[in-house]
Amino acid sequence: MINLAIGIHNHQPVGNFDFVFSEAVERAYLPFLEILSRHPEIKISLHNSGILFDWFEKNDTRYTDLLAELVGRGQVELMTGGFFEPILPAIPARDGIGQIRMLSSYIEKNFGTIPVGFWTAERVWEPHLPGVLSRAGVKYTLLDDYHFKAAGLSEDELTGYYLTEDEGDIVSVFPISRELRYIIPFKQVDEVISHFRTLSDTKDGSLVVFGDDGEKFGIWPGTYKWVIEEGWLESFFTALEKNSSWIRTLTFTEALGNSRPAGIVYLPTASYHEMMEWALFDEARVAFHHVEEDLKAVNMFDRMDEYAFMRGGLWRNFLAKYPESNAMHKKMMRVSRRIDDVSNSVCSDEAAATLQSAREKLWAGQCNCPYWHGVFGGLYLPHLRSANYGSLLEAENIVESLLSNAGESRLELCDFDGDGNEEAILESRDVNIYVSPMLGAGVMELDYRPLCMNLMDIMRRKIEPYQLIPENSGNGGDEESIPSIHNITKDIKPELSDMVTDPQRKLSFIDRFLEEDLTFENYLLNKFDELGDFAYRPYQARSSISEGGLSLECSRESVLDISGRRFPFKVGKTYKLVNGEGRLKVLIELTCPGSLEVNVRYGVEFSIGEIPGNAEDRHMSFVPSGTRKKLGEPGEEDNLERLVIRDEWRDLTIDLAFSQAVTLWHYPIETLSQSEGGIEKIYQGTTFLALIPIGPDGPATRSLEIDISLQGGGSS
Repeated sequence: MINLAIGIHNHQPVGNFDFVFSEAVERAYLPFLEILSRHPEIKISLHNSGILFDWFEKNDTRYTDLLAELVGRGQVELMTGGFFEPILPAIPARDGIGQIRMLSSYIEKNFGTIPVGFWTAERVWEPHLPGVLSRAGVKYTLLDDYHFKAAGLSEDELTGYYLTEDEGDIVSVFPISRELRYIIPFKQVDEVISHFRTLSDTKDGSLVVFGDDGEKFGIWPGTYKWVIEEGWLESFFTALEKNSSWIRTLTFTEALGNSRPAGIVYLPTASYHEMMEWALFDEARVAFHHVEEDLKAVNMFDRMDEYAFMRGGLWRNFLAKYPESNAMHKKMMRVSRRIDDVSNSVCSDEAAATLQSAREKLWAGQCNCPYWHGVFGGLYLPHLRSANYGSLLEAENIVESLLSNAGESRLELCDFDGDGNEEAILESRDVNIYVSPMLGAGVMELDYRPLCMNLMDIMRRKIEPYQLIPENSGNGGDEESIPSIHNITKDIKPELSDMVTDPQRKLSFIDRFLEEDLTFENYLLNKFDELGDFAYRPYQARSSISEGGLSLECSRESVLDISGRRFPFKVGKTYKLVNGEGRLKVLIELTCPGSLEVNVRYGVEFSIGEIPGNAEDRHMSFVPSGTRKKLGEPGEEDNLERLVIRDEWRDLTIDLAFSQAVTLWHYPIETLSQSEGGIEKIYQGTTFLALIPIGPDGPATRSLEIDISLQGGGSS
């Protein structure tokens, strides 16, 4: 006999499209419950993220109505989690506890039960988590058997559950069977039952755990036809009922009550096998793949995998791999600290309620999905990043409203992104800019606060390791089964052979010195040489505050290297935020102390994200020519005086006025990443390069001023 504990996890990220929620409900979430309701003897434990519960409440209560019925008759045990599905080790403990309590309170209020189980997002575990979970009222969680093997436990020891603790705070941990994750629902029901029979014969009376995403029962490729239409799930539950004399399904709380723990275990930092491989830096990930293949070739991989000796990196490495993720994470941490600081001075009930609304917006910005990238979507999806940034900026605005000096401009020099270098943060009522003096005095974040948009939320173009390595970790299925998402061969696509990549993260107002005869086509292909070492190089910075606003003066003295001849050169760049207005001024001064003797072109490069590239109601106009284009269209414009970008859907206007006519080159930033259908192209934003000539015939000092006005969303 075996005891079978089934844990199902359902989640959609903050900001995902409405049609994705609807499709998930119709093809996976609701059919699963409907089929389960026809088999009242089958018990499961179930986790829905708070994001889903919010959506159900506002859009479709069929799911929650049926769920309440199943909870009421004891067939479903509800598990809690972070309301907005955060990676717990990546957020402050106070926020993690707050999010868990928020979801637990929702479940208690709406379903009349207090959850004690916790679904660990992406099963990302670090040894300090028992304290966080215990303080939030959690008694147990589910983790992969991989975690336990990494602690030194063998396959034979992975039945039942264990206790783990930190500083005396104890939680129970159940090991999820990886083998079950790979055969349910992808193999024939008879094969799954046969596997249970083997377990019953060899581990009589033991507890076996299956825990996985609910989306694999209808959303993953091919699963709706297989699982729902062709009846796999119905057949599976029927088979469990027919074999109930030796397979008993039970909830995890029942499992805790029916047996004693197998012992104490201390689990290392880990996640599931695939996640730890994805978290490796690119070269290491390729090397890891080749080592795995070499071990398989000599039949040693299974021995290495038995105790998880072959392990990848840790989840936090995504913050080091992707500066875009790190920037969003550090923004989140900054907002969290600001809320915590303000909480100490809140007195009235009204202010406390306002602060709680800020916390909930912060927590929405902690949704894990856009902070990392494995094989699909995630960090590369602009609408997910936009939703997180939007929530964080909403939280920042709410906190600002509670300050006695609300609306006043502020300037701060600090190591914002944790890279050991000082950044400058200039904040006004309507606009924030985050400047990195070490990286060419480039703008890394440009917030328009009335619309809660970070206009520098852009992913750079890079080739991911999985695009170069066909990731087929098993067979592709046969006539009597379907392939798991992990076993589908992902072909290397020809688009990668000519993909243009970006050597650095996209920042704005980067200084470039280019050959006079450089063509637009070669610029598009990144086939050009820098004549100076100003782009992404360290600048000196000096800040000031005046009645008119904030200023940050940046400068770098170096040389232009032109055909082996070196000319001393200085670039001065000043950012000014105007008090009480949605305006940013960028003043650039180019100084050649001697004679330049040759003609070159200076270009200031900037990028705009957050606005779709091919929508009919988003466009850019060029003055004085009057030409209008979508942001996703590449091109060049001569004698440009103003660039006007219009987002009619958001009622946003970005007006850039140049102090002298420039030549403007522009192109869309398009990344290639994996989707269920193969490699897909995703528009991230548009890069612009404003060019002016400099040479021996011009003055020793040339200047270019860009006056940027942002309007819309209630700004004045």
